[in-house]
Amino acid sequence: MMCFKKNKIDDQPAWNGRTVSGIVVGNYPGTVNDLAGPVPDFDDLKKEVLERWPDMNYREFKDSKATRARFLSELREAITHVGEDGMLFFIMDTCHAESSTRNGGFRNTRRRAFRALGYDKVLVFSSSLSSQTSADAQFPGGANGAWHYALLATIAIGITYRQWFDAAKDLLAKLGFSQIPVIEGPEHLQNRLIFEGNVATIQVSAHGGQVDDLDGDEPDGLDEVIYFWDALVRDDEIRKILENSKRIGVIGALKIILAIYKIKRIFARVTKHTNMKVKSFNTKREFKDTWLQTVVSVISLVFLVLLNIGVLTPDQVAQATPLVASTLGAISTVVAGVLGLIGIFFKPQPPVA
Repeated sequence: MMCFKKNKIDDQPAWNGRTVSGIVVGNYPGTVNDLAGPVPDFDDLKKEVLERWPDMNYREFKDSKATRARFLSELREAITHVGEDGMLFFIMDTCHAESSTRNGGFRNTRRRAFRALGYDKVLVFSSSLSSQTSADAQFPGGANGAWHYALLATIAIGITYRQWFDAAKDLLAKLGFSQIPVIEGPEHLQNRLIFEGNVATIQVSAHGGQVDDLDGDEPDGLDEVIYFWDALVRDDEIRKILENSKRIGVIGALKIILAIYKIKRIFARVTKHTNMKVKSFNTKREFKDTWLQTVVSVISLVFLVLLNIGVLTPDQVAQATPLVASTLGAISTVVAGVLGLIGIFFKPQPPVA
């Protein structure tokens, strides 16, 4: 009986907050359009990074292992390790790279505004404009993608992502390449020091292209795609994964429920206390707690909206709960005091017999 050992491509270091996952493919089955640069792109950049940041954790998927399913799986896994103080960093070296990860437009401005909040932890280095191709060339040290070669030549400890991008972009132009790289992401990520702290990185070097837009969300009528060993991935698919990562999830929902429950319990105690105080003043005016319940409902709704669009996190809501409760508790006490004074100074006249 013969036994075959299954080749598991999951035999990789476990993901953590300082992982680089490289999905690079130059050998395309059944074609003559192979690329020499993608695999060296990964190997060369890995060497440069580990020399400077030896604690970085590497996962690598080359050629036949660089499949569509693997890329999507790595992206979903990367998102779970970003954390509150982290970021998701893309290095994209493909043709038509701009927008291939996160810039797919929406049909209306309103949705686009909400979408922008969903990418506050995503930074992308794209090798070219969406209308351009990216070069794969021979350099003194061997084959590389031109964008990767520029990144390799300019990487340094203590510089920001913006400084690294600008230096690589300038070098690319000096070398005579016409492609124009693009940096996509918020300023606070661009100003972080490269590969410091919590940073989950997706590194792609492969063919890229454009295909007909299927859902009408692209102004030019074209979706940007990345070609992996077996199939392509559309920018729409990547966008959906990134957007879904902003949903609060089960744990987040439980934290929200707990926070609101705590607020309501505190308000219930305050309401009971203030009602007793008001009644002790023998006033005909009854202190209604309707306003308090309304405030609680409004605050809960605001929290849920801010959480849904990514402005607040469940942890921030939980931290804000005691402050909100104490503030409204103080307001409620003041209201009770005012009503009490009204009861003292404006006592009702006894009925005339």
